Amino acid sequence: MQQVLLQSKAVKVMIDHHLEPKDFCDYTFSFPESCATCESIYYFIEQSGDKKLIDKDIAACIYTGIMTDTGSFRFNSMTADTHRIIAALLDTGLNHSQIHESVFDTYSESRTRFLGYILKDKMQILPTYNTGLIAVTNTELEHYNSETGDTEGIVNYPLNIHGIRMAAFFVEKDGYVKISFRSKGEFSVKDLAQKYFNGGGHRNAAGGKSDLSLDETVEKFISVLEEYKEALTK
Repeated sequence: MQQVLLQSKAVKVMIDHHLEPKDFCDYTFSFPESCATCESIYYFIEQSGDKKLIDKDIAACIYTGIMTDTGSFRFNSMTADTHRIIAALLDTGLNHSQIHESVFDTYSESRTRFLGYILKDKMQILPTYNTGLIAVTNTELEHYNSETGDTEGIVNYPLNIHGIRMAAFFVEKDGYVKISFRSKGEFSVKDLAQKYFNGGGHRNAAGGKSDLSLDETVEKFISVLEEYKEALTK
């Protein structure tokens, strides 16, 4: 959608919660302290005096955005105010369990088998750096008939292992390697992504890319871990 948006002559308004968003809109409201863009959207509607217009359907959209951006309400970006928003959304009568099921419990059989293969054969654990990584080739994606979205969330699985502070997921795309980073606590994957992989994002969730091959990109990532060893192991 990038080119369509850039070429459109319509007035552009951005509501965002990422650090340093791209400046291409006529009006930009970026609030990085918010746990999710949908939380900021809720406040925008509320402060505009239109809270009464939030019906069950609108509430379901806002709830979904907050749920997915906070790891089902478990990230430390959640605040007491966020829970108050969730309560207000639930008051509209939305079916929160159905939303969760629609988002997380509708995977195909091939995607589930792909995940099993990834965790069994592709996940590497680097205990020296309290880090886990997963690298997936385009051939492997094709073998499991992987569709858009099938790799979403896989980066989080190494963080389920006790002691792991950072996880990285590498996947081949058309001519480059797409990278996702996640971390726990105060370690900033945003800084690492920005410095070495043309990326950015949040402290605990960031992304980047590499024009090197998949193997070379993984080697580069491992080579820079020594720089962050103290922060990852303290």
